[in-house]
Amino acid sequence: MKKTLIKLSTLSLVLFSVVACSDPYISADDINLSETSIILAVDSSKTIIADLSPTDATDKAVTWSSNNPEVASVNNEGVVTANSIGTAEIVALSTDGIRETVIVKTLDMTAVELPPSFGLSGQHYSGITFDQSGNTWAGAGSYIYKISSEGNLLEEIKTPEADFITDMFFDSEESLWIANRYKGLLKYEEGTFTRYQLFNEANEQYRFDAMAIDGKDNLWLTLDDPTEIGQVNIAKFDGNDFQIIEIPDSLFFNVEFRQSNGIMVDKEDNIYYTAGSSRTFLLRYDGDNWTNLRQSGFNATDMTVDKDNNLWVAYRGVGLTRFNDNGFNDYGPSQIHQSVDDTWFLNIHFGSLHIMVDQNNVKWFGITSGLLRYDDNEWDYIDPTIFPDTFIHKSGIDAQGNLWFVSFNKVYKVEPWG
Repeated sequence: MKKTLIKLSTLSLVLFSVVACSDPYISADDINLSETSIILAVDSSKTIIADLSPTDATDKAVTWSSNNPEVASVNNEGVVTANSIGTAEIVALSTDGIRETVIVKTLDMTAVELPPSFGLSGQHYSGITFDQSGNTWAGAGSYIYKISSEGNLLEEIKTPEADFITDMFFDSEESLWIANRYKGLLKYEEGTFTRYQLFNEANEQYRFDAMAIDGKDNLWLTLDDPTEIGQVNIAKFDGNDFQIIEIPDSLFFNVEFRQSNGIMVDKEDNIYYTAGSSRTFLLRYDGDNWTNLRQSGFNATDMTVDKDNNLWVAYRGVGLTRFNDNGFNDYGPSQIHQSVDDTWFLNIHFGSLHIMVDQNNVKWFGITSGLLRYDDNEWDYIDPTIFPDTFIHKSGIDAQGNLWFVSFNKVYKVEPWG
């Protein structure tokens, strides 16, 4: 009997020692994710790293899930894969019930296969427009390329005696109008080209560097005189005749060397025009009078009007400005990169921009390295790992909201999240 009591006492001592020496359970109270919002191209992946706090938490296991796996799925290691276009939320959940979310936005990009004739060969002129059947028409050099909505080349068209296509638009009757830098204006209709030219007093063709179309199918063209450096005006073309509209020299504040940058028509048929060299001038023509709205020390690279009739202007090396009846609202690196990242500062500081507005009034900007998206609330930066081209010359948005870009040697179609 005495021997049995000794054994029980020994067992009690061992059990007491095990309990006394066990570490206390430490709960995780936070999850730090390497990303809180990501943008992915379809079929690409990115790993999200989850670090639990405190670092000595007892159970550091994380369960991953997606609320929309058809758009973006996630595996047990936090690898997120984009499966289709849209948005999704990826949830990281700890054993202790701590939850954090990653917002995933996805897009699809197609590089259109084009023939060897396509290429800008070092010059910066091109055009892009869309017909009523949903086809994209891209111009580069002296060629026009008709591309289906799926991104397939349908037709290659050589323009007669064209040099550099600078802009293209369809009118309401589906006639294609093509501005050429040195060869005038071309109309393409049912397989036939018709040329319209405008000559200066020296019988030389004015240079057409940019074109816009208003709600009445009038074409508005920038005019640079090839024989008188710095002499710039605009012209209105009604389908038959040109009307030269002179710009008073006083609006340029004695800056002699000037060249046209761009032209745009708003929903009230006001004409906006940019020109400059050492300084850039933003002018408005209301059908009767000219107004100098602003001058800047940076070149304007593009203009567009959004659904609310705000004018957006992009300036190389500076950023963006929005203009309406309340004046100007500027978006420079200090405003934008706070909500994107510091990489944006470098891209905008050295790059140029092209502006588009989709059917939801979301603004898209093609920059030197990547894309920007602005929905009047937040900025999204689509970096070069997704959109790799480094120099966009022309851009546009089709009726379905797809983005199209003309670069040196490619045409891209981008289908973004809604």
